[in-house]
Amino acid sequence: MKSQRFSKSLIIAANFLVSPVVLAAGDMLTPDEVQVTGVSSKPTNDSGVFIGVGAKVGQGRTTDAGATPGVAFLTTVEPGFQASSSSWSRIEVSAELFAGSVTYRLPGSNTLGGKVDLSGLYGGMAKFGHGYSLGGDMFGVLKAGVGPAFATFAIEPNNGTGKEKSDRLSGLAWMLGWELVAPIAGKFDFTAGLSWTQLQFDVASVTRNGASRLVGRQMLANLPAADIGLRVRF
Repeated sequence: MKSQRFSKSLIIAANFLVSPVVLAAGDMLTPDEVQVTGVSSKPTNDSGVFIGVGAKVGQGRTTDAGATPGVAFLTTVEPGFQASSSSWSRIEVSAELFAGSVTYRLPGSNTLGGKVDLSGLYGGMAKFGHGYSLGGDMFGVLKAGVGPAFATFAIEPNNGTGKEKSDRLSGLAWMLGWELVAPIAGKFDFTAGLSWTQLQFDVASVTRNGASRLVGRQMLANLPAADIGLRVRF
């Protein structure tokens, strides 16, 4: 009888000592962190809005036979939303705005032989991605995107007759890529990866010194690139 009373006294004392600690821990958690299983195991994977800035640096290429690659770069701004589907996966939807330049050289045997420059290049893509855990708080994200692109097509012929330029062109851009997302401090993430972007434009004619000539062909420019950037979660 005495042992039962002693056991009850110990239980009451333990509850009295532990309860304030549990309440204090609960007070430090935000509503999003208090889940069925307790504290969110990956706060960096919680659903929410993000915005990223970055750069893509690589080669400018084309599908024309005998062409020589050139230098290409894009700067990007990417607002989006990540939706956690589990503690180890998520879906991302975003809109990438880009601007930059792509260069390459067409062979002399081509009707447009010479150095090509897609200058004043800009556009936007709707992007969709699937992310998966790489361990810790890091995620890998497979992405695809498509959208409009705008640029001026300019070429310096191999015969040295002077640069020829088109009017402002509208075309299509699409991309595939993989991105590493790694938290660095608080709400900030470091991003790095590889991507392949293709640009398609229809060039009707080019002009030099007021004189124009018909071209009437489709130009495809590819940009395989290394990507680097910074992202903040809200």
